[in-house]
Amino acid sequence: MRFARLVVIAFAGLIGLLGASAAGNLAAIRGALLNAGSPLTGPYPADEIGLILATSAVAGAIYAVFLLDRRLPRIVLVGLATLSIGLAVVAQYLVRRDGFAARLDPTAASTSDHWLQAGFRYAVPTVAAAVIAVAVILVALARRPIVLYLTPYAPPPRPSALAGALAIVAGALAWAAAGLGAVALAAAAGTATRDWSGQTVPADRYDFAGVGGLFVAAAVSTVVGGLLYFLALSRRLHWGVPIGIGVSYLTVTVWSFVDILARGGGAGVAPVYPADKLATAAELAAQVPAASAGAVLAVPLLIAGLRRRREDARVVPPIEEDTLVMPNAYA
Repeated sequence: MRFARLVVIAFAGLIGLLGASAAGNLAAIRGALLNAGSPLTGPYPADEIGLILATSAVAGAIYAVFLLDRRLPRIVLVGLATLSIGLAVVAQYLVRRDGFAARLDPTAASTSDHWLQAGFRYAVPTVAAAVIAVAVILVALARRPIVLYLTPYAPPPRPSALAGALAIVAGALAWAAAGLGAVALAAAAGTATRDWSGQTVPADRYDFAGVGGLFVAAAVSTVVGGLLYFLALSRRLHWGVPIGIGVSYLTVTVWSFVDILARGGGAGVAPVYPADKLATAAELAAQVPAASAGAVLAVPLLIAGLRRRREDARVVPPIEEDTLVMPNAYA
């Protein structure tokens, strides 16, 4: 019976993971088209922005379940997160094979190739999703059964102001890490990247290493970003810290969309990037998540902060004698 329950949870989690990947990828695709001023976005950019934010919110809400619901078994969380990262790694390997890359060409005539392209567009997670997957693994591994002896109830210690300040820095670095991972992968593929202003920056302006070095940089950025994101979700922080970080992510993302509306979908003033390729990559890394990934990353932080605020406001009845609180079997 317990195994059957585990299988049902794993299957439901797999459906949720695919749904989150599809919603996040749809938001990323529409955000890129909107930033490029593509006619595929339709005549109403405000509606397109609403669609991008809505799909990003759906993806973020699903990821929040994986990150915050302590009833999910650890083995399921680790398995789903590993699957997500594995899909991203395998996809990067396959697209570099000439025979397989031809099947991903939009001009491919085979119906099976069209289904394959759809799978790559919506099932393969983005770098932001891989960052969240790393955080999910860390959440699962850090979770421990807790036995509390309350004599009587004592409130938890007050959150440290220093820890909150460090978490804010970690949130900013997690944003940059997610952006650098995406920029490094684009440079490895030789693909141009569009900056905040809609200008196209060729890959030779920011390919700061060889192909192997760029893949290593993307992998390290993803792991470090996941670790920093995990720290920003820590329960030891005041509930206002994750909310503040999430609001900052969402504000930057919305600001970028407002800028797109202000310039009418066309390219803005061309920025001047430094001659150093690594510095150019760093500047692009700070801008890339604003296309849609910032909203996906913001939603779990906002939900975590609001949920923690509700828990902190909950009135705990006084306890007259020593009480043993047994942990949940799946906590």
